[in-house]
Amino acid sequence: MNRAIAASGFFMIVLLSATIGVLLASMPRPVVVAEDPDTPKHRPRPIQVASAPLPPPKTDTELMLDAVHGQVLALTLVPRNIYEGRYEDELSMKVRWTVGAKSIAAMKGRFVFRDAFGDLVATRTVKSEHDMATGVTETSLTGKHSRMNAHDVALAGFDLKKGSVAWEPLAVIFADGSKIVAKEIVPDAGSPTQAEGVESP
Repeated sequence: MNRAIAASGFFMIVLLSATIGVLLASMPRPVVVAEDPDTPKHRPRPIQVASAPLPPPKTDTELMLDAVHGQVLALTLVPRNIYEGRYEDELSMKVRWTVGAKSIAAMKGRFVFRDAFGDLVATRTVKSEHDMATGVTETSLTGKHSRMNAHDVALAGFDLKKGSVAWEPLAVIFADGSKIVAKEIVPDAGSPTQAEGVESP
């Protein structure tokens, strides 16, 4: 009797173990995927660099400076001489012109003379309706000089090595008919100088 009960109990245990084994075998096993070092999680994040701001468009003055630029090389006071037909003192300026990529049909501008401290000495307006080809050329400009004008007197003794001379373009008319004109024009200081002899290189 006891042997029969023990055998029956052993049989039930074996049957239960087999059933649990079948159930475990039928359950879906978790899939283990090896991590790829190239997956986005492991890739270094790109460094976000702020894009450089675009440069502002050039002003009309900057465009005219690119079109034509003048540099004063020498200043010479020519005294009046009635025997040579010169009834007034004159101031001669030797100027080097640099014309940009487009030929010029006419232009107007002025030279601003300042002393070593940056104080204004005089200005000289230059006006030309001669054709100016691209490139570099040198010309001599002659204008009136008044002994009664303090700016003219100061300019006659101006030292180009100590002072400074800046070219300020006021208007440029290109050979193709296009033009650029300064929006604001400050009055001149001193006698005007006409641009005589400004020609193409």
